[in-house]
Amino acid sequence: VHGQMPDASKTDSIKSTHFLKKSIVPLTLIGVGLLVNNSAFRLKQIGVSVFIFNKSGLRLGISKTALQDIDAFGQRVFSVTVPVSDKNIIDPRLTKIFVEAKK
Repeated sequence: VHGQMPDASKTDSIKSTHFLKKSIVPLTLIGVGLLVNNSAFRLKQIGVSVFIFNKSGLRLGISKTALQDIDAFGQRVFSVTVPVSDKNIIDPRLTKIFVEAKK
């Protein structure tokens, strides 16, 4: 686990104009990562939480991805998507990624 998980209840909001006005909001891909299991044990459940911020440093939201069954010394690609219509409001330099794993 990298760092301590921030309190999700303190997520800042953004104006609704940044979200698409449809009943189903399409997700915007903002990044892809590679999760590497450097241990000698298979990981059954892995949670990846990504905290997304705007250029002013305000937290826009959280993206969560669940992965399963990564073999010992194995790896898995994961993607990060968020329900915003304009990914230019996101500052990737401020993005924080946290990983939780269970054997």
